[in-house]
Amino acid sequence: MKQIVRLVVALCVVAVPGFVAAQAWPSAPVRMLIPFAAGSATDVYARLVAKHLSDAFGQQFIVEPKPGANGSIAAQQVAKSKPDGLTLFFTTNTTHAANPSLMKQMTYDPVKDFEPVTKIGGIAFFMAVSAASPYKSVAEIVEAAKGQPGKIAYASGNSVGILSGATLQKMTGTQMTHVPYKST
Repeated sequence: MKQIVRLVVALCVVAVPGFVAAQAWPSAPVRMLIPFAAGSATDVYARLVAKHLSDAFGQQFIVEPKPGANGSIAAQQVAKSKPDGLTLFFTTNTTHAANPSLMKQMTYDPVKDFEPVTKIGGIAFFMAVSAASPYKSVAEIVEAAKGQPGKIAYASGNSVGILSGATLQKMTGTQMTHVPYKST
């Protein structure tokens, strides 16, 4: 994680001369909207980056969690924000890659309404169960799900989890119950 933060700070420092030549930026505190709840992985990363950006630029970078609608609430606010460079969207692939496939109507255009700035990092997803669970492998979970359609539940915190669960069910011919985390 330290390497990611260092990379972001280095990219920002390299970009400073161009910003200084054009104009003093940021001229006011910068809002960093995130599409998930406070305490989420995205929130933690955003707060780390915000601190380093604040230190590098001498201006506040304020993280604002705006959870809901699978990230669409925050995305729409950023898409409709004043184009003054003082609102940033610190997001995941949920709002730009998954939502167009998951939602019938979008309140923003993930391509036209945003300008990519940088990739901060990547997160690996995994499947886990309680240590007290009778299941010790994916094969055992699939076997149980086949024997008890709809009785095995899985949770997710974003659309990648939703799609991963749906893909597993399709590939294995099972039916499981999705339980979304409340901040998505």
